[in-house]
Amino acid sequence: WLVSSEGQVYLRQGVAESSQAGQVWVQLTNPDTATRFRGVEGGRAGLWAVDTSARLWIRRGVSVQFPEGTSWGLVCSNVRSVSCGDTGDLWAVVDECNGVNGVLARRGGVTPSNPGG
Repeated sequence: WLVSSEGQVYLRQGVAESSQAGQVWVQLTNPDTATRFRGVEGGRAGLWAVDTSARLWIRRGVSVQFPEGTSWGLVCSNVRSVSCGDTGDLWAVVDECNGVNGVLARRGGVTPSNPGG
């Protein structure tokens, strides 16, 4: 996964043991023309992105047959960055929580049946 300087998210398709460089970059459609992403994170907790307005998005419809998914779903705002843990946890630095800036938070309830937590 990568985010371009234009705020677009790309998936590298065809990455395998025999083709570690992959074959082609696939551009994902942004939720609307005004949204520009600045960070993307993929892992057991799913595919997540933060836009330039500090909004957190989850990629919906991701599957083995359709690894790029189908659409973006808005989760929340005031998020600086995210990271997926090895166990499926999603960690985020949020702008403000109870009057404190730069709080590290863990999103709970992330499961295959409830990928948004």
